[in-house]
Amino acid sequence: MMTTSGDLPDVGPGRPIGATPEDLPPDAGFSVAPDADATREPVKEWVDDEPPRGPSFGMFSRYAIVAMITALVVVLLWKLSESRQVPVLVVKRNLPAYHLLSMDDVVLSTRPAEEEAHYAALPIDGRLTLKPIQRDEALATSDLSPKVTDFLGHAVVVTGISVPGAGALAGTLRSGDRIRLIFPGRSRKVLGLNGVVMSPVTKESNGRASLAVALRLKEAEAHASEILSDRVFLLRSAN
Repeated sequence: MMTTSGDLPDVGPGRPIGATPEDLPPDAGFSVAPDADATREPVKEWVDDEPPRGPSFGMFSRYAIVAMITALVVVLLWKLSESRQVPVLVVKRNLPAYHLLSMDDVVLSTRPAEEEAHYAALPIDGRLTLKPIQRDEALATSDLSPKVTDFLGHAVVVTGISVPGAGALAGTLRSGDRIRLIFPGRSRKVLGLNGVVMSPVTKESNGRASLAVALRLKEAEAHASEILSDRVFLLRSAN
């Protein structure tokens, strides 16, 4: 005989078919989740538990801190620049004044960076020293003339000349100026020589002026008597 579901006793939800209430274990059936509110951790009161804050800085204190940091950065940068080295040109041997420089006269070395703006830079070929320079001394821009070989060639000589005060262009000549030396002859022939000023004009007690001038070697030797005479005038050439 077949048993239908209508003939079975009601054992409740989740119980096996055909089982009676007495046959089931005490924990049989669906488990019911405990109340969610009962297991939820209590919300922490962060406002009450927040650690105390430090004292607030006023506007003046903030400016003071910024000023201190800025001062420290400036000191640090100054220390770094003080110790920084830059490449320079150093002479290999003692050089006299008005020596025609070439790369054989110098070697590359380093010096402190604070004098960087005063150091001479390449190229130096064709420039003359304006004063004696000692061995291992770094070349400075003020120690060198402009390049004279483009105007006079590589065979040059420097000589001193004396000119009338009015003929010295009112003392406006400077090192590197290109000039034309005019020597009026006893005849109508006028001699003119190209030159480059090596030193500023120096006034003499007799109303004349003297200066050092670079000339072509051959011309200086050929016209030494005219150069040593006091009959000379200067014209400034367009550089």
